[in-house]
Amino acid sequence: MKISKVFVCFLLVWAPALAGTIEIKCPEFCACDIFQGLKRATCQSRKLVSIELNIPAQAEILDISHNQISKLGDKIFLADAEINQSTFEAGRNRIMEMSRTCDENPATAVDQKALEKYLESNGPDPANAGVHALCITKNLSWQNEDGSVNKSLITEKVKAIFGGVDAKIERYIEDCTEAKAKPEDTAEQLLNCYRKHSPKTE
Repeated sequence: MKISKVFVCFLLVWAPALAGTIEIKCPEFCACDIFQGLKRATCQSRKLVSIELNIPAQAEILDISHNQISKLGDKIFLADAEINQSTFEAGRNRIMEMSRTCDENPATAVDQKALEKYLESNGPDPANAGVHALCITKNLSWQNEDGSVNKSLITEKVKAIFGGVDAKIERYIEDCTEAKAKPEDTAEQLLNCYRKHSPKTE
């Protein structure tokens, strides 16, 4: 069934995870702007025949009206994946457990109030934040003892939550598991990526 004359607008349920000051990287055949506080990609009237294209990952509204698209591909957005809620919650609880464990050691402990302010972007990076993050990621086996990233394990964890890894999720994994100058920086990146891209719960 053709949908070339039908206005199609997707409001992504994961928008809060990507909210903030991130710029929209817009494909050349789309126009991107902010509409009523939401990041919008307008790709209408471009004779598109497929939606399997490089839609901005930060887009919250997508307009593909007046094209020649007859079918929407599977799992275009992360929101299309079926979330294994119990697996996700178990993983989140495990992270919280490891954070408490790392707080029991003065060498890896962090001021939780300072950390909360930092995560809300209302404060500086708290002392010991990197060491604390590395303690967590090593206990989770996200990083090995030498600080290298256990990418294969992380990929399996993501598959268990989303039921698979499509091209968009694969790009996130590649970006998030990229090694930084120091293992502590890599650990902070891994945890920041988890907070940014993980499913949002009520």
